[in-house]
Amino acid sequence: METAESKKTQFDRLWNTDHTTKRTRFRNLMRQKLAQIKMPLTEENARQFYLGILKAAPVKESYEDDRPPFRERRPPPRRGPRRGR
Repeated sequence: METAESKKTQFDRLWNTDHTTKRTRFRNLMRQKLAQIKMPLTEENARQFYLGILKAAPVKESYEDDRPPFRERRPPPRRGPRRGR
């Protein structure tokens, strides 16, 4: 497991690299990850996500508890080979 200090250093290196392709790919990855949790792309948000500080909001409780129970249905009739034709 990496230490927090090495993760910070790694983030700074990837975010500020002179290699434009690497920098673009890393920022696009952070943009995608932050979009999944509905957060804007900023350096601070990306840093917190990369370090594991920023996480998605907890999921709301399911609405299925309020629904009436599902009625069991019988399966459709089985259709075998037709006889007589």
